[in-house]
Amino acid sequence: NPCDKNVTIGPLINTKQAQRVEQLVSAAVNEGATLEIGGHADGVFFQPTVLTDVTANNSIFSEEIFGPVAVLIPFSSDEQAIELANDGDYGLSAGIITSN
Repeated sequence: NPCDKNVTIGPLINTKQAQRVEQLVSAAVNEGATLEIGGHADGVFFQPTVLTDVTANNSIFSEEIFGPVAVLIPFSSDEQAIELANDGDYGLSAGIITSN
């Protein structure tokens, strides 16, 4: 129940969507991403997932995931960050974390 304040993550819309997210994560790993945590569906629930070592050539880079998956892509310059941000067709959410 997402209205219960003790609930930290809710279900996806249906089992088909949870399986789709699982397939996207699996494909990303097969294409070179590193699965840091999560990555599996349990019915309509999908584990919070973190992927690293993702490049713009990895299919998950350009997919709308619609699941609790964080795709971490390091960058070394502002220009590279802007290039990465502008490289996708979607911009539903993004975060930039720097040391300064």
